[in-house]
Amino acid sequence: MKYLASTSIAHFVNDGNFLLITLLIVYYKVLPGVNPFVIGYGAVIVNILSGLLSTPIGRWADRTGADAPLMVLGLLVQGGAVILFALPFVFPAYWFTLIFSAASLLGVGQAFYHPLGASILKSVYAEKSPSYLGINGSIGSIGRAATPAVFGILVSIGNIYTAFTYLLLSILGFSLLIYFSIGKFRRETRREAKVQKAGRVETATVEKIGAFIVILTIAVFLRSMVISGVTIFMGEYFDSMVHSPTLTSDILTLSFIPPVAGQLIFGRATSSLGGKMTTLITGILTVAFLVLFLVSESVVLVVAFYAMFNLVGFTGFPVLLGYASQQVASSMASRANAIIWGIGSTLGGAAGISIITYLANSYSIYISYWVAAVFGAISIPFVLLIPDRSGARRGKVSPGNSST
Repeated sequence: MKYLASTSIAHFVNDGNFLLITLLIVYYKVLPGVNPFVIGYGAVIVNILSGLLSTPIGRWADRTGADAPLMVLGLLVQGGAVILFALPFVFPAYWFTLIFSAASLLGVGQAFYHPLGASILKSVYAEKSPSYLGINGSIGSIGRAATPAVFGILVSIGNIYTAFTYLLLSILGFSLLIYFSIGKFRRETRREAKVQKAGRVETATVEKIGAFIVILTIAVFLRSMVISGVTIFMGEYFDSMVHSPTLTSDILTLSFIPPVAGQLIFGRATSSLGGKMTTLITGILTVAFLVLFLVSESVVLVVAFYAMFNLVGFTGFPVLLGYASQQVASSMASRANAIIWGIGSTLGGAAGISIITYLANSYSIYISYWVAAVFGAISIPFVLLIPDRSGARRGKVSPGNSST
């Protein structure tokens, strides 16, 4: 189980950094001359770089099989980003350069984990991987939920530098732990897969899985526009309601606890119902809970519906990459995951953040969220168009029926 444990720790660290810009906007806005909406574009940079780099990194991993060392490298790069994120509080006059440099480094670091972690789990656990992806994803969700609260607590009992020091040391410590645990792991490479015999049907070609990847990527792109676009200013949205950065941190943590269970639930659902059905269900519910969030007036209901939005929305790791694991051969796993996650989820997130930031700055965050709901509704028909391999239903892959 060391592979599940190590990749789960990596997911905890990686997703713990996911809300960094969302959280830090609340703290940066006290610095002289800082515009929180300008900082929002830092998240666009994170997503663009992460999305563009995921595919070449996946290609690199497929050639070498060195998923684990590359995964650790990505975490260490994120540690460098944390240092840069802290510096505006030391040199406030240079906040723009430092924040956007930090965002660029974070984007590079975030390009590694998801395609690599998923390919390791697929290689080790084969057809059971969607369920393991769910377990793994739930640990990532714990990291995403815990980081805002821990950061806020450390700021309140110490100062902003105490919080950043904790964040940096945890990244470095966990990275070393992961490397010494599975650093020598090597996955079957694409070249090795091609020379194997025993009557296996080779499925690791873009041509055979092209339609599946393209349509799923489009659906993921639109869905990610919603999730990332809504998330980026949620800290600012709640802070405008409760007028307390510390309470806002607590609300963000509370809102991101449900995905811990959601990853487990929908990871298992992907194995039992199949990836296509689970992707459809989570897509519909994501839009429904966003609409309920927007029409609610009570703070309690707003937080509750946002938590439910996160429950179904932040299930991409077990559902989308679990779906891919049912359709794509292990020898091409990192590349396929990188396309779906990097281009679909991450670049889709960049597009969503760009549009939401523009609309929030020009009109209001509330209006921008209604536009996000429209993009979510558009994504649903694309899921219905995704072609399935008949042998890949309910998580089972038939060697003799492996074409798209």
